[in-house]
Amino acid sequence: MVIEADVVPGLLQIMSLREDPRATLEATWAISNLLTSAQPEQMAYLIGQECVPLLCSLLTYKKVNVVQAALNGIKSVLVAGEKASHEAGDNRNLHLIEAVNG
Repeated sequence: MVIEADVVPGLLQIMSLREDPRATLEATWAISNLLTSAQPEQMAYLIGQECVPLLCSLLTYKKVNVVQAALNGIKSVLVAGEKASHEAGDNRNLHLIEAVNG
């Protein structure tokens, strides 16, 4: 429903601007929650929207609750990759995170 409403790009923009810590936190939690409950096609969409590099960049954010939300999202990406790797034999999501020094 959130993906269909096309709010993901706006949430990612809020996360990337980092102007307001509260808005950054809420947007990061929203993306993290989407990742946690994402079906494979939704996960692919979110990854395609470049949420992984953005989440990894937030690991150095000044507010610990934003870092926690980012870690939650990264964990969800890794778990989804682990599930998919049983079929493919390799966790591609892990490589995405490593590629951005996450």
